Amino acid sequence: HCARCHQPGAPGFVGETVGGRSAKDIAEALIEVGEMQFLRPILDGPTIQAIARHLATLPTDEGDD
Repeated sequence: HCARCHQPGAPGFVGETVGGRSAKDIAEALIEVGEMQFLRPILDGPTIQAIARHLATLPTDEGDD
């Protein structure tokens, strides 16, 4: 699901990649970003942790905080 909006070249690219994002970042986004809220019921804590481990292997956007 992530790549549909966060991978450059994807039809739904939102202009922000997610490389290096933490589990906390993901959990917060699931609450705060309306377009992501449909994922809340299917992403439990262990799954979010696994996604964060994968994202840690990807390049980050320059200038991310």
